[in-house]
Amino acid sequence: MPVATTGLETTANEPTLTNQLPPRRTLNRLALALVAIAMAGVGQMAFAQHSLWDGLLLYLVATVLFVRALIHQSYPHFKFSLANPRLANTLAVTKGRWQTVGLGLIGAAVVVSSLSYTYFGQEARLHLAWWLYLTSLGLLVAGTILLTPALPFRPELNRLFPTRQIVMVLAVIFGSALFMRLFNFTQQPFGIWFDEAEAGLAARHMLADPNYRPVFYQLINVTGHFLATYALALRWLGDSIYAMRAVSVLFGLGGVLTAYLFGRELHGPRFGLALAFFVAVARWHVNFSRIAMTGIDTPFFEFLTLFFLTRLLKRGYLRDALWAGLALGFGLTFYTAFRLFILALVVFVGVMALRWTTQVVNAMRQGGWQRYLMAAVLLILTVWLVFMPVVQFALDNPDAFWYRTQQISILTKRDQADLSKALWETTQKHLLMFNFEGDKNGRHNLPGAPMLDPIMGVLFILGLGLALARPFHPANTVFLILLPVALIGGIFSLDFEAPQSLRSIAVMPAIFYFVTLPVVALGREAETVMRPLPKTWVLGPAVAAAVAIFLINAHTYLVIQANDFASWNAFSAPETITGRQMAKLGPDYTYILSPFLTNHPTTQFLAPAITQQQHLSLPDALPVRDASGHPVAIFMHPDDVWVFNNAKKMYPNAQFETFFGPRILPDSEEGPPSVYFVGLQPNDLMSVRGLDLRYWSTTAEPETQFFTGPLASSRAFNINATWPQDSPVERDFYAEWNGILYAPEYGPYDFRLVTPAGGLLEIDGIPVIEGTAETIEDLLLAEGNHQIRVRAEAGQGQAALYWQPPSQDDESLIPAWALYTNPVTNHGLRGSFYPNPDWAGPPALQRIDPFLDTYFHLIPLKRPYSVEWEGALVAPQSGIYRLGLRAVQEGQLFIDGQSLLTTTGPDVYTEAPISLDAGLHSLLIRYRDTVDRSRIHLSWITPNGAIQAIPTDYLWPPMAKYPEPTAPVTDEIETQPIRLHHIFSIGAPGSEPGQFLEPRDV
Repeated sequence: MPVATTGLETTANEPTLTNQLPPRRTLNRLALALVAIAMAGVGQMAFAQHSLWDGLLLYLVATVLFVRALIHQSYPHFKFSLANPRLANTLAVTKGRWQTVGLGLIGAAVVVSSLSYTYFGQEARLHLAWWLYLTSLGLLVAGTILLTPALPFRPELNRLFPTRQIVMVLAVIFGSALFMRLFNFTQQPFGIWFDEAEAGLAARHMLADPNYRPVFYQLINVTGHFLATYALALRWLGDSIYAMRAVSVLFGLGGVLTAYLFGRELHGPRFGLALAFFVAVARWHVNFSRIAMTGIDTPFFEFLTLFFLTRLLKRGYLRDALWAGLALGFGLTFYTAFRLFILALVVFVGVMALRWTTQVVNAMRQGGWQRYLMAAVLLILTVWLVFMPVVQFALDNPDAFWYRTQQISILTKRDQADLSKALWETTQKHLLMFNFEGDKNGRHNLPGAPMLDPIMGVLFILGLGLALARPFHPANTVFLILLPVALIGGIFSLDFEAPQSLRSIAVMPAIFYFVTLPVVALGREAETVMRPLPKTWVLGPAVAAAVAIFLINAHTYLVIQANDFASWNAFSAPETITGRQMAKLGPDYTYILSPFLTNHPTTQFLAPAITQQQHLSLPDALPVRDASGHPVAIFMHPDDVWVFNNAKKMYPNAQFETFFGPRILPDSEEGPPSVYFVGLQPNDLMSVRGLDLRYWSTTAEPETQFFTGPLASSRAFNINATWPQDSPVERDFYAEWNGILYAPEYGPYDFRLVTPAGGLLEIDGIPVIEGTAETIEDLLLAEGNHQIRVRAEAGQGQAALYWQPPSQDDESLIPAWALYTNPVTNHGLRGSFYPNPDWAGPPALQRIDPFLDTYFHLIPLKRPYSVEWEGALVAPQSGIYRLGLRAVQEGQLFIDGQSLLTTTGPDVYTEAPISLDAGLHSLLIRYRDTVDRSRIHLSWITPNGAIQAIPTDYLWPPMAKYPEPTAPVTDEIETQPIRLHHIFSIGAPGSEPGQFLEPRDV
């Protein structure tokens, strides 16, 4: 049967080789090509040494030599022709009843799709809309199949896989692809990234709620089609991240198969095998084939689209238009980078129309163009029916649909203020990421390593040179257009992320095509030159090179990247460890997590039974004030290690564990810490709760009691006693409770003190209830720790203290979780938070912050806001101090009522010297927050010390009276005269040479 072509190749088979011995000049060309490859290898080595310009120069010379040597082995020139019109009756459409039925089904598909479009705009009818949508696609496929006659299956299969050797080699390639994607599958990646977990939670929601069928999931910028694949995976393969990652594995393997099919259709089986091999083993492709994220689907749908479009151009078969439309439509419903592939195809069609206008017109005059018009209509219709729900959502919800794009666009956010400079820098980085320096994101790549291994990097440059030498060969034109267009996704992203290999993932088919070109050209030249010799002379080096490429990629990804801390940590490793440990501990614990970890999708995905998580309250993290009575599990990010260290001092009998990442240095025993864990049992929590209760005699002399001690002492977990039952003696005593009162919120508190014969309530050194008075109302307290002292005189009856916090309806005894004793203190500064940037009006919040060395993961108020921290600074000794402040956005420091310094810029450390006497000094810090990344750091350099954050022990909030400062320990140094022994003298008094009476030059 005659086969027509578009000039993509004169035939799908390899060119026939003659039996004549090649002339000597052909051997020279092969030698020249090998020299060019060697020179390109040296250029790649220069890149590895970060010698950019040396490498570029070597690559330029090597590419020129290689093109000169092997350009004759390029595929034949383009010759445009449409399918043979004589084949129209057998390859276009069926006749008679089946044609009518087919057209009717296609028409019904359009009607049903229109109805589903209407329902997709109604939240209550989404479930029905999805069923109508699927029905429309089924009708379209059925109608097209009935409209077009089927091709014989076995001949078609034999055409795609012509020989047993081809099948065997393809099987080996698939085996390599499986190994690269499944080896150590449950351990690499170790963690579960945010987007993976969020997609998993949404997929679980779809399984649990039949009415939850989103068209678009804004949080991670994916469609309902994408989430549906994960929902099916969770149902069929089990509820785990590995089931979801299996979807990516299948897309990765599908990319290998479609690469072969496209290469086979384009330039024959050997080209297809080479193209499939590079896709199978390239660690860039492998990396995204092992992650439960959208992205790897893009090259799969690109290759699939190109395969069917190539078949369509060659045969004009309507079913190919249908399959190409389905590939294009579903590609658009997955990763956004696929849209750039569509753009590249549109540009290619425009270039083709301009470049080959005459050939196209002449071919159409010959006949057969009607079928291509039908194919174009069917293709566009199919794309619309598939992509329609997403289009409808985008039209109705443009802000939600384009939100992510706007957030990552260099047009709206960038570090470089000058847009033109920013675009130039990101363009350079993306053009160099294949050979020089790649993506620095550990989720996407071994940070900073080129995206291609050295051998593939060399082949890519040489193949690009071959394509540029024949730019109007249709396949070359497609990929020369796709290369820059697909990189737009990364170039126009945030500049600090450049280069971005995920948002540029649509460029993969172009890269692998260029890698394949020189391999096939070199193989054809070598086969021509060495034809009289055994095939092993050609196959041996080819197999050796393939093995080397496989081993390099396998070692880089499965060994080096697997043990790289940055790559390991980039997959939400701390959150993953936390979630897995929470799942082990179960729901009977109270969970307190660092802000980085709290309610993270990864912890929610791994521990779905844990529905309640509390934020670690920073900077006032300890003591733990949980009132549930359950054990407490605290998981801390490495940034919060100080909480872990303080917990060891406060709760010495608790459980402490550190989880480490991979080693950074080969000789280190363990890697950097990833998560800190503290397990607290109820006994641990109670060990610091309560007040010190002491009974003192009213008849004994104070000096005597100083030595003899109180009548009795104990730990009281509330202030509630009945006398004389609870007292050590019946009369002549008073009881005193001392310790720390924790105010859980800022606002007015009511207190009621019940005593048999009068008493005293003192908070922060201020008597608030005295004598026979019983109540104080609307006492304004800052959130945090306060000193409390309660005294009750002896008598018969109850001695108790009740309170009513601002959010509590009735009074109650103060619970144990609000009362603390040593080592808990009220050190720190009182912060007043104002809902404006000018410290104006009443504060919206007051709290006691133990210190000021804080990054605000959770800002206390909505920006813009301002804060005043006030209190006292303890100077442990007299001398010159250097006080420092660093703030985002702005900070001021006042001491003893005088302005000492103002920060000179956001996140700029500013310090100033000051002479301080030992003792207390009033301190005021002003802070203004109007931008992201809020933080403030108060530090000092003491007369004999180094720079450090001012410890909490040297800070006090405003109080009526302060504890006496502890005198610094100074050792008395005994001084004695030093006995000197004369050894020799130099010179003598006088003005003669060698004598010293006036200054002399040296």
